[in-house]
Amino acid sequence: MGKWMIDKEFSFAMAHRVWNQVLDPILSNNSPSSCLRIHGHNVIVRLCISSDHLEKAMVIDFNEFKWFKKFIDDVLDHRTILDLNDPLLKLQIPEFDNFKLKKHSEGYFTIDEVFESPYDEFYTSFVLVDFVPTSENFAKWFFDIATEKMKPWNIKVEYVDYLESPSSRARYTE
Repeated sequence: MGKWMIDKEFSFAMAHRVWNQVLDPILSNNSPSSCLRIHGHNVIVRLCISSDHLEKAMVIDFNEFKWFKKFIDDVLDHRTILDLNDPLLKLQIPEFDNFKLKKHSEGYFTIDEVFESPYDEFYTSFVLVDFVPTSENFAKWFFDIATEKMKPWNIKVEYVDYLESPSSRARYTE
């Protein structure tokens, strides 16, 4: 029996730090571990879904991906995404210990209270996750978020591609 697959791409700009990066000197040609620094990417996420039947001649309407676009735009676009376990987290977010964190259903955290309003813009620019923010981990995170969202419609998430550059991609599938 066949199935139909559709995919949609989403783009956003973000920064992160891969705090545990250790490059093999032979494979990396002795390059320094540049991902140890906070740095940015123009990311593309490709979400592919499938169904073994069509509703109104579609898997879903492409407009029904807007929830994912909204999540990316509202939560991740132009933000710095850091791991809660990063040993330098408290240097990157001054006064980190003075803040309450708010956990969101999609598995990320934000700073819940900012005490000095002039600093709101700075502190709200951070999104905290409980994983090292690598392409591989982002692909799985997006896969899990989409799988949970699509469950009620019996739509299967086939894969998520996470491209941190045009030539560097991670794919997660089950």
